[in-house]
Amino acid sequence: MNTEERPDKEYGSFTRKNGSKSLKNPLVSIIIPTYNSSRTIGQCLESVRRQTYKNIETIVCDNFSEDDTVDIARRYLPKVLFKGQERAAQKNFGAKHAGGDILYFIDSDFVLERDTVQKCVQSIGKADAVVTVNRSGGEGLWARSIAYKRELLVDEEAVIAARFITRRSFFKVEGFDEELIIGEDIDLHRRLIEAGFLVKRVDAVEWHMGEPETFRELVLKNYYYAVNLRRYLKKNKRAIVDHLNPFKRAFIQGFLKNPSLLFVSLAIVQITMYITSLLGLLASEKTQVDVKYDIMSLYARIMII
Repeated sequence: MNTEERPDKEYGSFTRKNGSKSLKNPLVSIIIPTYNSSRTIGQCLESVRRQTYKNIETIVCDNFSEDDTVDIARRYLPKVLFKGQERAAQKNFGAKHAGGDILYFIDSDFVLERDTVQKCVQSIGKADAVVTVNRSGGEGLWARSIAYKRELLVDEEAVIAARFITRRSFFKVEGFDEELIIGEDIDLHRRLIEAGFLVKRVDAVEWHMGEPETFRELVLKNYYYAVNLRRYLKKNKRAIVDHLNPFKRAFIQGFLKNPSLLFVSLAIVQITMYITSLLGLLASEKTQVDVKYDIMSLYARIMII
């Protein structure tokens, strides 16, 4: 692998090819794509503001929200970037405007623990990227069931993705695939590995606060992603086995370690996911993105009445 810079033994101190140290404590650019995120963006940005590691720049890239997202973001930031298309394009656009040696991609419904960035910077060492621990928050049976699923799959290699990435390695693999609406983060992770970059795990926690809290939200969210799943499955042929396999060993192993009655409701979540995925894949023969008035979308809505 042809590298332009190598981390030195002291964490956060990068030595370039000419031997000069550019940064004692690297600037971390946190890039957040948003669209109608007013319900969660304030919590997200507040958690970034409260980080123990302070050498951070925050970039919000908004897809022309129709709610108060931008107004809330401007309470924390001097400016907000605007970019259309889906979040992969927003992330790439934010990365191009970032000044950091390290890029950290989080969603607008993430809340970081106070030491998340500090732990990532300390742990990256000679690696090119690190994988954080993504946990779910939220109220309601379905949100708690999905949170339980995340705990069961916390060590499942097929569903993890690096978000904390050196700028050099990110642009070396040409960033996110902008044709993907689902799985763009897992796709990037796979390409980093295939390109020979070193990816580590770190015990730094992000909380995902945007899980569906009603059955209606669960159906419609899964359906929307399923309609756009075909491109991802075509590009990542093993995904059918790795991601859609309902008999993952991690489910059983995780349940034996951490048994819970939520396993029953999680089974309903999984069955719902497979049904709506099938409907979405069938619908994607007709449309790739805009599903608002699709017949199959109406059928998915009827399912929850």
